[in-house]
Amino acid sequence: MVTDSMYKEFEKIHSHSFLAFLKIESKPLVVKAQASYGQNLNDHLMLGSYGIALENAATGKRTYASLSYFNTWINLTTTGKRVQYSIFAGLVKGYGASQKILGTVYGRDPDLDYTYRIAPMITRFIGKMKVAWELEITSAAYGLPDEYYRVEPSNMVTNMRNTLSLHYDF
Repeated sequence: MVTDSMYKEFEKIHSHSFLAFLKIESKPLVVKAQASYGQNLNDHLMLGSYGIALENAATGKRTYASLSYFNTWINLTTTGKRVQYSIFAGLVKGYGASQKILGTVYGRDPDLDYTYRIAPMITRFIGKMKVAWELEITSAAYGLPDEYYRVEPSNMVTNMRNTLSLHYDF
């Protein structure tokens, strides 16, 4: 990275992540769940950001701080042969940085406090076909971050989507 004053940046940022997954199969129900906590998770196609924590005005040398996020979801599905009912619920929550962010923040949605999704689904099996209906409700709370990039939510946005799908397995 090269700064505006043409200083070449070789600073590394240290980030970590933890992940747990659970799957329980029984006759009437399959339960799947996952939880993760981490920093700078863009490479996992998740929310992740980092910002400038310190900058030397004379040289342009910078140090960076990662923003932390908690992600979790659960999916419950019945195991019927003709009809299956399912519900998915997920949550992502941003926890900011452990250091003050004094400069630019790079990443995906650093002004997002939390987002959640709830999606019930019904699937009907007919021979080699299946017909599925899903209602998805997704909400996101955006706001202004403080100096640690902990966001105080001020604007909630909600989307509702209906999906009807036909699948043919051959």
